[in-house]
Amino acid sequence: MNLGSTVNVKTLRAVVGAARAAGLDVPDLLRRWEIPRSSLEDPDFRFPHRRWVGLWQEVEELSGDPAVGLHAAERLPAEHFDLVDYLMASSPDLRTGLRRFERYFAIISTGVTHPLREAGELAYLERRYAPDSVTRIPHPAEFAFACVVLRSRPVSELDWRPHSVRFAHPAPPSAGEHRRIFQCPVTFDAEVSAIVFDRRTLAIPMKAPRPELCRLLEAHGEEQLRRLPTEGGLLDLARRALLEELRGGNPELNHVARKLGMSGRTLQRRLGELGTSHHALLDEVRRDLAMAYLKDASLAVSEVTFLLGFSEVSNFYRAFRRWTGSTPLEFRRAAA
Repeated sequence: MNLGSTVNVKTLRAVVGAARAAGLDVPDLLRRWEIPRSSLEDPDFRFPHRRWVGLWQEVEELSGDPAVGLHAAERLPAEHFDLVDYLMASSPDLRTGLRRFERYFAIISTGVTHPLREAGELAYLERRYAPDSVTRIPHPAEFAFACVVLRSRPVSELDWRPHSVRFAHPAPPSAGEHRRIFQCPVTFDAEVSAIVFDRRTLAIPMKAPRPELCRLLEAHGEEQLRRLPTEGGLLDLARRALLEELRGGNPELNHVARKLGMSGRTLQRRLGELGTSHHALLDEVRRDLAMAYLKDASLAVSEVTFLLGFSEVSNFYRAFRRWTGSTPLEFRRAAA
């Protein structure tokens, strides 16, 4: 079992917002999809991409709105996506903004990339899926492209429009809402979904370029990219959550499970399918941290005990001897 690609909490909130706007029973929806309400306020929470797509599909079916993704994009407040929105708005021109969108989109979702390709007089912002995230459900792609266009137009010097928009999914009964939002020809059943630009459009300046701010934002963006799970697997995500919670949080099963968008019972079952458990992973993460901390001579053993979440130094000593066959002080002397 593998969680695969993930989306960040802001992306999940967009679907929940669409459900709320449609008058759906949001608490019931969250309960059935095993999404703890508290996770929607957790800035580090990430949700499996394939479940995010399924949630879109259910919201569309329950709401009866075939353009639910487009309408959700229209309702999002300015700067909903924080870093990516700020980077685009602070860029010198639309091309640079889209390049930054391409670079940092993994913060929003690791299930999709948006490479910007320039060829001849046209440019193409394409939508490419990770192997575990391919879908012909229309709403995720329509939501993403509407966000790109609707959020970059107001911060540009000119009220631009695409040359055309292409979607790889089948055509809806009516494309009137698509043409209204994109203000250009829209086609379906394309080989690859793409926003097509006249290359001259990419040179349009932004209203408020801020190079110094961009440098700070890019440094923050690179740090966020480094913190993303390297493979997106459940074990990788669980280890990362435990590492974060051992830094003053709560490494207990149910709390870690909520960070991963599932119940404690579901997390324990999925870890069991991978031949491990929450307890075993916590033990492993503590062992690795203990050896790293003990190599830092500025940290007393009592401090290491606290950082690892042990209530007593004696408990830490027993665990460390079990892990390594030596005491923390013996390990520290050998490492020195």
